Amino acid sequence: MSNAEGVAVYSRTIEGVFLTGEPGMVGRAVVVHAERDDPEAQPFGDAGELMACGIIEAVP
Repeated sequence: MSNAEGVAVYSRTIEGVFLTGEPGMVGRAVVVHAERDDPEAQPFGDAGELMACGIIEAVP
């Protein structure tokens, strides 16, 4: 959920996944849809409207 200004914060720790190295997340994409993904509804997951997307970057 986002606040009145449209700002949302999400944090998740995934074992064995790192920002750099292998398997690193830097340079990969993140996509936010309006609805929850349904793994049974392939190929697009029936996740609704595209809300935002971006590339994960390391900030020095």
